[in-house]
Amino acid sequence: MDRRVHRGRRSGSMSFVAMTALSLALFAGTKALADDAKPSLSTSAGQDIEPSLKLATELSSAFQRVAKDVTPAVVHITAQKNPGRTMAVDPREQEFRRFFGMPFAQPQPASSFGSGIIVSTDGYILTNNHVIEGADELRVTMANDRQFEATLIGRDPETDVAVLKIEGTSLPFAKLGNSDQVGVGEWVLAIGNPFGLNQTVTAGIISAKGRSLPNGPGSSRDNRYDDFFQTDAAINPGNSGGALVNLKGEVIGMNTAIFSRSGGYMGIGFAVPANMASAVMESLRSTGEVQRGWLGVGFQNLDEKTSASLGFSGDGVVVTNVMSDGPASKAGLQAEDVIVAVNGRPISSESQLRIAIASVLPGRPVAMDVFRAGKRMAITATAGKRDERAIQAAAGVVSADNELGVAVVPMTDELAEAAGLRKPVGVMVKAVNASSPGAGFIRAGDVILRIDGVEIKSIDDFTQAMKAVSVRRGVRLITLSQGQQRMITLRNGR
Repeated sequence: MDRRVHRGRRSGSMSFVAMTALSLALFAGTKALADDAKPSLSTSAGQDIEPSLKLATELSSAFQRVAKDVTPAVVHITAQKNPGRTMAVDPREQEFRRFFGMPFAQPQPASSFGSGIIVSTDGYILTNNHVIEGADELRVTMANDRQFEATLIGRDPETDVAVLKIEGTSLPFAKLGNSDQVGVGEWVLAIGNPFGLNQTVTAGIISAKGRSLPNGPGSSRDNRYDDFFQTDAAINPGNSGGALVNLKGEVIGMNTAIFSRSGGYMGIGFAVPANMASAVMESLRSTGEVQRGWLGVGFQNLDEKTSASLGFSGDGVVVTNVMSDGPASKAGLQAEDVIVAVNGRPISSESQLRIAIASVLPGRPVAMDVFRAGKRMAITATAGKRDERAIQAAAGVVSADNELGVAVVPMTDELAEAAGLRKPVGVMVKAVNASSPGAGFIRAGDVILRIDGVEIKSIDDFTQAMKAVSVRRGVRLITLSQGQQRMITLRNGR
């Protein structure tokens, strides 16, 4: 079964407005009109309508009011990658063109499109990281067709949130609501620019909370902070970064992805909660980076057998290991403790605990309700600062901060078998920076076997090779990709 999660960035645009109508409630009202036995109400125009139709009309009016108030604050974002970036060259083609004096093909500009939400009168904009990642130029178009060049304030791939700034005053903006108060079944409107159809409004409900994206792009699931709202309001490519709004006109989420087998709407969309997006934005604005709390603990979801063996019943997450000299260890937390709540918020899953810890600023207290050996106790730790590079280094992971722009992990017997190798050789690509030289030519799951003629047997070999290479001069790689060895030459196209 082919199941994919699609990030809604869309190429191409159109310049007319589309609105969707709510038919379900109107159908209910129309059906009620067929029953003459029920009492009727009168409008100011003297027409008789049924109570159910009146309710539908009131709901429709609420939709119209919210759409009118919020759509001016939802913008169209154009992200452009300029030519002259790194390109891959087939060595045989390189020699052919050099021999005949033929020019090398130059890369062309590429544009992608998405949505954004103006959240302040002075022009701060929330959008998705995947909408703007790798862009050289960012342009914002408002509902009245005013255009602005945008500046990237910062971005956070871990939550797929980015913050832009346009220069302006008295700009229309949308109010951010408290997403913690959102309930399943609540009516919402999705506002954005799907397929370039600017200021499109669709309606639906919150279908679920606390969702993680299956097979999401980017980094490892363990390093992401997925806590999405699920909605059946229609979200399509181009909606990414748009607003998910309650009937009070408050933005309670930012539309981010869809679950689809076709690439289009299938009734399942995902949005980043407003509280998470707001916290990331404030951190980026104030410090230029996202600061996350860290305790130095490993943990996992509880299953029935583990709960029974611990003598515990209810919701919680069990601690599997505690790093020595880490904040949790200093506070007295132990392996096999069950964390039931953090700072007063109940914990029932790994993702909830991960987000709860990360949302505490370094230096602030983390108050935990803990179950240990049949007793409940309170343990308070002081959050440390989460250092992603140090955590990855401890796990033997090399980050994408290198000439190729690729993150790699050591080969294991399991990874070698999955790649079709008889023994572990080379290093496996974990992720590729979308704006890096390797983007489009190297992908996650590829195995790097040689770099500029040097055999790569380990992470240390890769690290040493990276010290000597230069994309400006050209880097020659031999990789194993989908069972086939191939040679790639990357060089700067400028």
